[in-house]
Amino acid sequence: MNIKAHLGFRNIKAHLRFMNIEAHLGFRNIKAHLGFRNIKAHLGFRNIKAHLGFRNIKAHLKVHEHQGTLRVQEHQGTLRVQEHRGTLGVQVDSLKGLNGSLNDNATLYNNW
Repeated sequence: MNIKAHLGFRNIKAHLRFMNIEAHLGFRNIKAHLGFRNIKAHLGFRNIKAHLGFRNIKAHLKVHEHQGTLRVQEHQGTLRVQEHRGTLGVQVDSLKGLNGSLNDNATLYNNW
């Protein structure tokens, strides 16, 4: 699976077969559409450190299910989005064009 991100306005759109992730990093928002489920995580302005520039990201994703607290993490080409209490787990094996880092916790809002 591939992720293509247009970061001009800090947007990430990931199409995971029937799954869809939209991360609006300008307003620090992540919306994950997992089938008929919807996850909205508000990351806040102090919770995320990212300088994404006007670049594109192409990465390979591994999707797994987990339970607990949403965590967005990027370390040496590995981006992890883990959502506990719902069923979102995304691991990005390789990143191209990312200029900066994502490493912090977030507050999760479930609406299913």
